[in-house]
Amino acid sequence: MTKQHDKTDSLQTSEFIQSLLIQLQDCTSIQERIDLLEKAFSQIVFGMADIQDPVMKAIELLQQSSRVDLLEVLPLSQRQIERQFQCRLSMSPKYFQRLRRVRAVLLALQQTEHHSRLAELALEYGFSDQAHMTRECQLIAGITPKRYINRKRSP
Repeated sequence: MTKQHDKTDSLQTSEFIQSLLIQLQDCTSIQERIDLLEKAFSQIVFGMADIQDPVMKAIELLQQSSRVDLLEVLPLSQRQIERQFQCRLSMSPKYFQRLRRVRAVLLALQQTEHHSRLAELALEYGFSDQAHMTRECQLIAGITPKRYINRKRSP
């Protein structure tokens, strides 16, 4: 088994994520993938109504910044936060954050001014470098930022 398959297997911790990965593989266009990520993301976030809920507060904070320490902000331990996320969202806070960042990068790449500075875009969205962003996009969305840009340019 290859390294990429090992990583994919480790991500599939819930039925939701398994289903999402299968649906992403079935998408024929990049826009379908972006739309599917947007729909899945919205479904998870907006399906939770109670603003006082610690998980909802964590989601809001994670959407605002990729550098949030949830332990400092929430009255829960790390394990309780992880358990709540797993129970309510079928994923860990870290995986939620990964989905959010990949989605944000793909949406940013729809704007032409981001095409020439992928390394800066990676840092802006919380990735350690351009290679990290490329691996995450490939793993989660099934396309690299460069391939996304090239497909968008071609008719």
